[in-house]
Amino acid sequence: MSDKRFVQNWDAPGVYRDVLVAFVEELKPSAHVVKKIVDDMSRRGYQFTYRGLE
Repeated sequence: MSDKRFVQNWDAPGVYRDVLVAFVEELKPSAHVVKKIVDDMSRRGYQFTYRGLE
């Protein structure tokens, strides 16, 4: 019997998005927290609105 462990390919398409979706679904951030995330992403150069995350 093989003792090999499965290793996730973190560069696979969609992995980071799926991890973030799982976090959001589990943690259910408040509107205040989502606004802070949008503000932070704006500082990083991304452009979208709070409403776009609803």
